[in-house]
Amino acid sequence: VPKRFAISYRNKWMIQKSDFVVTYVDHKIGSGAAQFKSLAEKRGKIVIEVSDAPIVNYLITYPVTITKSDLTDGTPLAGAIIEIHNEKGETIYRGVTDENGEMDEIELTPGTYTFTEISAPAGYEKSEEIITFTLSEDGEITGETEMKDKRIPEEPEKPGNPDVPNTGDSSVDMLTVLGIVLLVAAGGMLIVIEVKKRVRRER
Repeated sequence: VPKRFAISYRNKWMIQKSDFVVTYVDHKIGSGAAQFKSLAEKRGKIVIEVSDAPIVNYLITYPVTITKSDLTDGTPLAGAIIEIHNEKGETIYRGVTDENGEMDEIELTPGTYTFTEISAPAGYEKSEEIITFTLSEDGEITGETEMKDKRIPEEPEKPGNPDVPNTGDSSVDMLTVLGIVLLVAAGGMLIVIEVKKRVRRER
């Protein structure tokens, strides 16, 4: 093929082998691009024409939900503050779990992330876990998106001591002394009575 026809031949070959073609036509009449577009249309190909308008790229994101629950019974935990970090370790999101124990609809781009607990709900120990998950290009999540907290154990009540009389109590001491005096007095009266009986017998 002569050089002057090489580009034309290549273009016709590409049109023949393609299902659709992309063109950018600067001059509508007489330009090679215009002829290329016209030939593609005649061959019934799908023609995508690029205009002078800027091409805009849209960031693809997917919603991710992080959940928080009780380690023992799985009860949803509200009030946990959680941070999400990207692969560089930068904090990209911080939120608080709702009454369902969720931080939902967090829009993230595909990549690998970690999340940690900053503050635990009341009555629970703060988790020291660093949990990792990956968001794929098609929005699939691999890894864990749930964190569990352990309840702070309640301190057992100390057993109470039975009531024991206080030996240092003055009222108790007085009663003791009074009892002893009464016993001595009663004993003395019995001795006197017994002596009188013996004297009478001897007479």
